[in-house]
Amino acid sequence: MNKTIKIIDLLVRMHKKENLPRKIEISGEEYLYDNISETYVSTLNNQYLGHEISLDFCLNDKVVIIEEQEEIDIQNLKELTKYEDMSDYDGRDIDINRNLINQLVQAVKRLDKEKEDKK
Repeated sequence: MNKTIKIIDLLVRMHKKENLPRKIEISGEEYLYDNISETYVSTLNNQYLGHEISLDFCLNDKVVIIEEQEEIDIQNLKELTKYEDMSDYDGRDIDINRNLINQLVQAVKRLDKEKEDKK
């Protein structure tokens, strides 16, 4: 789902360097955020969208956020149980896949907890 914000709000986010969308669209042109230059780069012609944005556009013009990162509540991820599997296969592959998924869930939870402990 695409969300829109005003250019002035994007400039504020850029100044604070927080909550910056990765991909945006302004006046039909798409831009990707470049961490090195700390600005947006056109996917069409590789032009930077810097502080001159306020000169080329009205500050109340709309910016479409094409890609919004959604937070995942990692600690509430559930491991798969045998009874949640439904398949026409023999079950062996399902058990292997379920075990691998459960190991990944446990590893992500561990990493998330370690990250929180460091804060």
